[in-house]
This record gives sequence, C-alpha cells and structure tokens, in this order.
Amino acid sequence: MNPMKMRILLWCLGIVAIAAFGTAGLAMWGIFHPKNLYSSDQLAPFLTATEVELYSVNPERMDYGEDPHAPDAPEPKRMKTPFGDFHDYPVLGICKITAAAELEAVRKAVKALDAAGRQWSGGIVMCFNPRHGLRVRSGGRTCDLLICYECSAAHIYRDDAEDGILFFSLPQGTPSPSPEDLNSLLKAHAVALPKKHKQR
Repeated sequence: MNPMKMRILLWCLGIVAIAAFGTAGLAMWGIFHPKNLYSSDQLAPFLTATEVELYSVNPERMDYGEDPHAPDAPEPKRMKTPFGDFHDYPVLGICKITAAAELEAVRKAVKALDAAGRQWSGGIVMCFNPRHGLRVRSGGRTCDLLICYECSAAHIYRDDAEDGILFFSLPQGTPSPSPEDLNSLLKAHAVALPKKHKQR
C-alpha cells in the first residue's frame, strides 16, 4: 500500500479504536499500531554522501494572492519559482553541501530524525507542510528526503518514487528534532529561508 494511504488508514483506525473503546482503545492502539514506515538503512545514503543538495522549500503550493477573501480576488494559481519544485513543492533556493563541517551538520540532522523515528510515539499529525529537502546520489540512484518539522514527518524517495515515511512525533515533553542545523546551512549559503512553522 502507498505510504500516504497507509498513514491515513492508521490515523482512521486509531480514531475508531479510541471512539469505540475509550481508554481500552488507547491501549489497543498502543499495542497494535504498526511500526514506523521506514528503516534506518534508507537514511544511510544521507550519512555517507560527500555531496548533498539542500533545498529550502515553500510549504504552500498555491498562490492565493494578497487577500484571498476579497470579492475580486483572482483564482489561486500554482506557485512557481525560478528553482522549480521538489516533489511538487516550490523551491525557494538550493545549495550544495561539500565541506566536511557542513556535511557533519547534515548528518547530525538526519541522525536526529532517525533517533526520533525509532522512538516514535505512534502519533500522526494530519498535515504535511515541508520546508526542507535533501538530495544525494548513491550507487547510480537518487535519494531524497522531504522534511516537515511542523508535522513531524519526512517522506523518503528513491529515484523519484516514494519509498517510505519517517514519523517522528515524540511524547509530550520530549525534545523533538529541530530544523536549526539545516536553517544555519541555508543562511550560510545565502539561501532564502522558508516561513517559520507554528510551534506545537
């Protein structure tokens, strides 16, 4: 099953279990919800690459104009940028990461996602507003990671096909992965930053 469809199905099953069985439903969900929809091996190319493309991504795909509620507001249009798109999301800028210290910052960010994914609480946020993307080429294949820190999920792609989803929502009070390492790299390369997400 397509990972996105699986994501929606899992969320629906959890809601049904809780609605039908209350506290018992919560217990059932905690016991029976499937494991995360990725494996750590899928992130290995991002940890060994000597060149990484870092993307600043606009989470909004459509341009609604300055005042979408105005009586004469134009129809929303597909948002376009000079940099094209990254898995259907407009790209605000791209930089190539090759310096050892900067590659280590990328690895730190990926390792933080993996660590949180392995501790995943089972929670799924029903949104996806990605602001960061990573691309590496390994063994003749292209591997991409489209990250949404706002909604605690990252989509994994291999050769442009979705290959998994890394959920990383953690129990309340547990520090979550932060976009700051990637934002610092974007700033260092004078790449426009995506709009900040709302803290949850």
